[in-house]
Amino acid sequence: RQMCIRDRPYSKLYSKEFSPKSDQELFFTTNCQSAHYGLLHALKVCFPKASLYKPTEKLYFESTYILERYENIFSNKKSEQKIIILDSTFITRDELLCFDEIDSCVAIIFDTTCFDRQSQLIIDVVKKAQEKEIPLILTRSHLKLDSLGTEYGPLGSVLFLNQNDELIKKTCFEYISHMGAFANITQIYPFIFDASIKDIASRRVEMIQVNTKKYLKEFMKKIVSLAFIIQRGYMGFIMSLFMIEIELVSIN
Repeated sequence: RQMCIRDRPYSKLYSKEFSPKSDQELFFTTNCQSAHYGLLHALKVCFPKASLYKPTEKLYFESTYILERYENIFSNKKSEQKIIILDSTFITRDELLCFDEIDSCVAIIFDTTCFDRQSQLIIDVVKKAQEKEIPLILTRSHLKLDSLGTEYGPLGSVLFLNQNDELIKKTCFEYISHMGAFANITQIYPFIFDASIKDIASRRVEMIQVNTKKYLKEFMKKIVSLAFIIQRGYMGFIMSLFMIEIELVSIN
């Protein structure tokens, strides 16, 4: 049996500051990509004439691997019906909200893995999909960002929103079940819904972003210095590299 959570799962798993008005159902899977396999098969059954639409080609490599294998299945490029695939790796806010200008969007799969769970970008997508009454399926791998980088264990989730028609949800459930891809109860983190852990994880992601920007800024300065050193052919080149490494480590 698979645990199904219907009592405000979005607020518990994602942002506590916002709660969608639609009915919600959450299932946990063995990992995120197994959920994607099941979802794409199920959506093909629900919308046999639909085609896939990606606002950007810069996807997470595992997502790219899966979608390439579905190109022949969703090969009707001229179809008016679109299933939107959103990723969280290399994507802008405008690309995330691309479905706002696509009238024939029948469903959205949004892999939120690389965003903080409480990110405003996720909220923006959820609000816009709710406004347009488009079936939205949030998928996520909880392995890194949601376990403070400890890689506690493989765990994915599928959250259904705006599902006015039970067919999508029912078909997806059947496919994931037949694949044996639902999570075992022992896989589900005991802290997955802990609000304090979620806040700490958000703070960690924020600091990663701050430190990364600072690192890149300092790194680009050093690149300019390195170009000058190489051009001049200074004998102290090796020592300069050593000092740069020390300075970069001390940034944090």
